[in-house]
Amino acid sequence: MTTLLLILAVAAGSGLTWLVDQWILAPRKIAAGSGDADSPTARFAGYLFVAACVLLFVLLKRSAPYAASVELYPLVVFVAILSSLVLVLDLALFAPQRAALQATRAASAPSIDPPVVSYARAACPATLWMLLLHSLGGESQLLWSNLGLLVFGLVSLFDDWIVHPRRVAAGGVARKPLYVRLADALLLGSALSAVWSLFTTEAVDFSLVLAVLGLVSGVIWGLDRLFVARARAVLAPGREPLAEPVWVEYARTFFPIIVIVLAVRSFVFEPFRIPSDSMMPTLQDGDFIFVNKYAYGLRLPVINTKVTAGHEPERGDVIVFRLPSNPRINYIKRLVGLPGDHVRVTDNLVYINGKLQPQERTGIYSGPKEDSVWYHDAPVGIEHLGDIVHPVMFANKSPTDFDQRVPPGYYFFMGDNRNNSQDSRFLPDVGFVPEQNLVGRAVRVWLNFLYPNRIGEAIH
Repeated sequence: MTTLLLILAVAAGSGLTWLVDQWILAPRKIAAGSGDADSPTARFAGYLFVAACVLLFVLLKRSAPYAASVELYPLVVFVAILSSLVLVLDLALFAPQRAALQATRAASAPSIDPPVVSYARAACPATLWMLLLHSLGGESQLLWSNLGLLVFGLVSLFDDWIVHPRRVAAGGVARKPLYVRLADALLLGSALSAVWSLFTTEAVDFSLVLAVLGLVSGVIWGLDRLFVARARAVLAPGREPLAEPVWVEYARTFFPIIVIVLAVRSFVFEPFRIPSDSMMPTLQDGDFIFVNKYAYGLRLPVINTKVTAGHEPERGDVIVFRLPSNPRINYIKRLVGLPGDHVRVTDNLVYINGKLQPQERTGIYSGPKEDSVWYHDAPVGIEHLGDIVHPVMFANKSPTDFDQRVPPGYYFFMGDNRNNSQDSRFLPDVGFVPEQNLVGRAVRVWLNFLYPNRIGEAIH
């Protein structure tokens, strides 16, 4: 608690220092003709503020009492209130002073509005729009967020791509009109709200998101190279070429990055986060893992068509798969039953084709959440699945029995936390998993905020 309060005090002090410099002192320096409005102290305070905020967030995520409460909604409310307060105070106290300072300068001199006001002008409508969309909830939030992306994106793109170059070539003001700046802010709010909605539903299809972003950025960049860039050159004959529109600059910059990320995620390794306790003690809630995407053959992103053959899944593999009842949701479990196997689970003992898979009890569970009512004094052990030896645990819940044959082309999965795992034993919620739903084999933990000692652990 003392460390958190100290970091919070550092963030508040450094943020206030930067705010005073940017809001009050910097405009006066610019009006006085100072070459560099930013002082070294202000720059250091700004960097310190960002570092303190990041460190505060990481520590909160690593602290069990606060981890569940570090959510997006209170952060959005805070930013909305803070940005609104900045705009109101600026309009009432500082804007008239800047206007008087601006009047003493040449008419062509750039604006002396401080960055904090510019940030607030974008953040205030964006966050208020996000809160309005969030109030709709669920699929309505995602629908209206996507509609906002389309409408405000087209307005911003049309002005940046077509109207703004003509306005500059005609000698007009380079600053965007108010309606375009508002559209840009609402576009930002729509994008953040769409991401917020996707994470809330826990059904984020990142491959689809990356494919759409790659397609849009590629089309914008390609059309600009083929047609619009030439039109901009015609608007400024014999003069310095007009600056490349921001949309085109972003598209040109991010298109290759998006393509590379999509290719790596689709064909090499894809990161996943473990959202539950069902694979304890092998995997913990909060583990970030890498999944081998080529182990069972390569599939095209989005359409999921298999293009190369890999090796067959083996009993005991820890596999990520798309939930048959809702393919937008990914599950991770251990493969127990292969196609054609007769699987029987009785009092947590597993029989494959009538043969008992040996188990050995090794003691009492000790580790994360050991004080939970479900895991206090819970038995743990090891289990042999073919050539794979892996840990298992038995939460303080009633066991779930099962007795069926795995259909051809399907697989039977179970979690290592046998009494607290929703897996293939539960029909029709999970049930048997078809081969085309397999995503890849889990190979390694690469991050855990609460337990950094788990970083780098191989998954067996």
